[in-house]
Amino acid sequence: MIAMILAAGYGKRLQPYSLATPKPLFPIAGRPILDHILHRLEAAGCTAAIINTHHLADQIKQFIEGNTYRMPVHLIHEPEILGTAGAIRNAAAFFDAEPFLVINADIFTDIDLASVYKAHLQNGALATMVLIDWPEINTVRVDDGGWVRGFAAADEPYGGDFQSATFSGIQVLDPKVLSWIPQGSFLDSVTLYRRLIDSGMPPRAWFPPRPFVWDDLGSIARYRRVAREQMAAMAFQKTFGCLSASDIRIEPLAGDGSDRAWFRLKSGQQSLVMVDHGLADPNMTCPEAQSFISIGAHLYSKGIPVARQHAADMFSGLVVMDDLGDDHLQRIVSQEAPERAAEWYDRIIAILVRYGLDTAADFDPSWAWQSTHYDEGLILEKECQYFQAAFLEGWLGMSALSETLETEFRRLAANTMENACMGLIHRDMQSRNILISRGKPFVIDYQASRFGPVQYDLASLAIDPYVSLPQPLRDSLPDRYLHAARPIHSLDPKKFRRGFELCCITRNLQILGAFAYLSKIKGKPFFAAFLAPALDSLELNLQRFAATDYPVLLETVQEAKRKMRNL
Repeated sequence: MIAMILAAGYGKRLQPYSLATPKPLFPIAGRPILDHILHRLEAAGCTAAIINTHHLADQIKQFIEGNTYRMPVHLIHEPEILGTAGAIRNAAAFFDAEPFLVINADIFTDIDLASVYKAHLQNGALATMVLIDWPEINTVRVDDGGWVRGFAAADEPYGGDFQSATFSGIQVLDPKVLSWIPQGSFLDSVTLYRRLIDSGMPPRAWFPPRPFVWDDLGSIARYRRVAREQMAAMAFQKTFGCLSASDIRIEPLAGDGSDRAWFRLKSGQQSLVMVDHGLADPNMTCPEAQSFISIGAHLYSKGIPVARQHAADMFSGLVVMDDLGDDHLQRIVSQEAPERAAEWYDRIIAILVRYGLDTAADFDPSWAWQSTHYDEGLILEKECQYFQAAFLEGWLGMSALSETLETEFRRLAANTMENACMGLIHRDMQSRNILISRGKPFVIDYQASRFGPVQYDLASLAIDPYVSLPQPLRDSLPDRYLHAARPIHSLDPKKFRRGFELCCITRNLQILGAFAYLSKIKGKPFFAAFLAPALDSLELNLQRFAATDYPVLLETVQEAKRKMRNL
């Protein structure tokens, strides 16, 4: 059996992602769709395959040349798209006197291709179409004898009982069909089939026996769904043993402040967790998923307690990890006695020391998603200006503050970095990003890690909007960190404490900006409830440690509090 894979199309419904990657190379469970198809053809006894190319043909050529298959795989380039039938005619020299199989390069299936070919050899038709039931687009008309009679209601030339079905993109053709296709002209398969029907030689319908897997990956939504299902199956097979996608339940989990989607994968008593970052933006140097995968692997290799990754794919944005449960530090601390809470924070600070000071040396800056460093420019843009634009102006309607606050914002950024003890920072180290699993703390959501002042993560814990730490415990955090670091790392205590207090202020500004934006712009009202506590925290930090340095900012915060009370 010889086969042809139709792979020349532009994948317009998959744009913008198909502008940079041809749809046959979109990955499913870590392997391109094209690779899945070629292996299925080999398993069906195919002796050779030809692939037509046009859009991004060099990428397909590079993939084929970089892989080895048991059968020879040839490429035929179309300078101009010839259509699904025209492409077959263009490859006529490749076929012999036997029927050949044709399959579209954008379907994912486990249909038994050997059985399809065998059925064609026995039915005496010039063409056999593999049909499935897809109610949304069931336009193929099949008579009660199993012959295809049309492709829409208007194609039914006479009465009788008809079954509606959908063409699967799999067909077997007799070489005689090639004479019905003009050489070098565009022609689609439906037009060819209509000509056969009109000439009294209709295609034969073949329906695969159930159960079977078949999916058209021609749209982004369908591609993402199939990618999730098959990634889940691959991860379960790798972790727990063989399971098919149909054996795994994919249950949505509550999201966070990002646009990512989270799922729990379950089968019996076994479970994993999947995060879907969405397809990688072809215009980004380092998409979020790539940072999540690379940084997570780095942290795990260094012994930082993060979930082990079992399967990951940067293009589809999918990562499958250990299921750490749903118990956050937020709940633990809210229910513990103060002395027990302090024990938890000591354990987490020990992690922060290792995270910030032990993993930075061989951290690759190319892994960083948003920026490589937390620096003065970032403080001004992502903390100070974010606070002003999203919270003061966007949430409270306090305008014309740029000139008033600019001098103090610049002073704050410079002073923070002057007192920075540099290392690797998580950037969002708060109680909801620390899961408690099997009695141990684990760090999640580390994809924004970058170089910066290690005091920032400690400050994130100290002014955590989700947890009201007792003031004595909050004030003791710098000394607890210095004590944990002391055996190995030499830090200037005065500089460390001063940098910590300044980071508390910059972090506070970021929280208020982010929560206002998430509530008002992203439609996530959950975060609005934490604006008032975060504003109280900012006022307290300014009064206690920086009132003389930032009097205008303090006055602005106090005015913001009065406006908040009137909302």
